[in-house]
Amino acid sequence: MPLSRQDCVELVRQVEGLLREYDPGSLEPVLESTEHYNDPRRYLVEMLRTIRHLYAERSSGMYGSILDTVNRFVRLEDGSPVRGISVTLSPAEREIYEREEISFAEMPDRSEFLEALERIIADIIHESELPQ
Repeated sequence: MPLSRQDCVELVRQVEGLLREYDPGSLEPVLESTEHYNDPRRYLVEMLRTIRHLYAERSSGMYGSILDTVNRFVRLEDGSPVRGISVTLSPAEREIYEREEISFAEMPDRSEFLEALERIIADIIHESELPQ
């Protein structure tokens, strides 16, 4: 049986509740960045895609390969390889994250979560009979 519009409305509420409880700093950016649709099924899919994008940016899963790529082209002044990458945050980001910079090495690897979220999105698209 396909997901109904009401099922998707309830799932959106649950996802918002989980973000509010476990990652309140992400709720506002997710809500602001998700394109709004009148169809709650499409909105649910877009919201989950936004969450996936946000968490992909906060995952160290690609850190090793990124560092390898950087080291193919960049060396420090003394000729040694780059050992880490960090990003200095804008004033608005500093306020949100309560820190000056983010080191990629310190970020959790969320690869498994991101893969699971991608499968959930595909299932919702299939179950709600939305076009890919």
